[in-house]
Amino acid sequence: MKINKCNKIMSAIVYMYLTLPIFIFVVGWLKWYWAFLFGISILISTIISINSDNIEYEKIFLKQNISKIVIAIILIALWVTLSGIGGVMFQNSDHGARTAMYKALVDYDWPVISNKGNYGLIYYIGYWLPSAVIGKLFGFEIGYKFQMVWAAIGIFIVYLLICVLRKKVSIWPLIIVILFSGLDIVGSWPQGVIFKFTKHLEYWSAFFQYSSNTTQLFWVFNQAIPAWVATTLIVVGKNRKNILFILGSIMLASTFPFVGLIPFSLYFLFRKFKIQNLKEIFSLQNIVGVCVCGGITFLYLIGNISAGKVNTFENDTDTSIRMIMYVLFCIIEFGFYMMILWRKNKKNKFYYLLLIVLVACPLIRVGDAQDFCMRVSIPALFILMILCIEELPKLYKEKNKTLFVCLVICLSLGACTPMHEINRTIVQTVKAVSKGESPTERIWSIEEEILKGNNFSGPVNESLFYKYLAK
Repeated sequence: MKINKCNKIMSAIVYMYLTLPIFIFVVGWLKWYWAFLFGISILISTIISINSDNIEYEKIFLKQNISKIVIAIILIALWVTLSGIGGVMFQNSDHGARTAMYKALVDYDWPVISNKGNYGLIYYIGYWLPSAVIGKLFGFEIGYKFQMVWAAIGIFIVYLLICVLRKKVSIWPLIIVILFSGLDIVGSWPQGVIFKFTKHLEYWSAFFQYSSNTTQLFWVFNQAIPAWVATTLIVVGKNRKNILFILGSIMLASTFPFVGLIPFSLYFLFRKFKIQNLKEIFSLQNIVGVCVCGGITFLYLIGNISAGKVNTFENDTDTSIRMIMYVLFCIIEFGFYMMILWRKNKKNKFYYLLLIVLVACPLIRVGDAQDFCMRVSIPALFILMILCIEELPKLYKEKNKTLFVCLVICLSLGACTPMHEINRTIVQTVKAVSKGESPTERIWSIEEEILKGNNFSGPVNESLFYKYLAK
């Protein structure tokens, strides 16, 4: 394989992974003339982005690296299988609604509207669209299992991008991806749950929550994986011509993480800015990313009936208790990592941007749940992990034993959270199988629980998308 050909093939896989869901949505949900116009614009932008991509993958696929890549693929496949995606093993409670949305996309005509015709499916459905196409063509189960393949491809892309960033293929960074987390075990210690190895440790602060990578995969894979890919691609590529296109392409799948990725996208757009950079910023693909991908997705999602009020915890009771928990939360979830990274990053603006985002996310709440804190933080937490992956070997080579040991201890303590998640999956799967029961979660009723004007839908007659764009 020629070097430039390898780069082009990998770039094509990466950008098609990000843009295929929004392309399917545009072609499958919009009136034919809008589908043609916007579908062509997304397709052209994808091709331009592939050709303008500046990431060099060829050194990753050298002969001496193949065995490591194979091991990485096996680990990724095992991780995805344990997550419950595809229904092979135990599923956490969130899977019931997610499987129902996939089933609705397979069983119903597009756009998905309730039998009474009053409510439409309005949710960040991007992740399921490729598997839904497979499901419509070859049956529900095949499409359901294809979700595992789609998840593994996304995670493998992330792993390759991290290898490109490090200019070296190793297995240990993938281990950190799987086991990275805040130090929830420290916060959970007073609650006495750390030795209950199937408990969810991230509930410890009550008011706030940052999720480990494994927690994200096991609970909200549909939002997490596209966000990981987009975040890593922007950080590694730093390509002004494509940044907004990458950002816009994930809005339909990772709506909350999309918000969290905006500050970092703007940073890479305008860092070391010169007037001639405007041509790169206003590239065709970036314009399509904002106006087409972002615009259509916004009009679609704004009709969701659960777009609740935005507030801060200052408006709640027990503000002093929340403030104390907030400070502890920041120290335990990311503070120790940031202190270790400070020595080499004290003059790095990107470091302080990361700190601001991580500090700010818990202060904002949308509706009554913690979704903003948990999901908007996904890109920032992933960037924090990438910085730790970069820093660990540097500290070792510099023989900075103190910081190296501190970072290893933090990573080890953090690993307790994903290990609890993994252990729960194994224990619950064995328990279900021994009883002759299915380890999968009950699929929610599409008509009664998905398309009934709740968190996953909205009134069709009040939606600009359903009125003017949807077929």
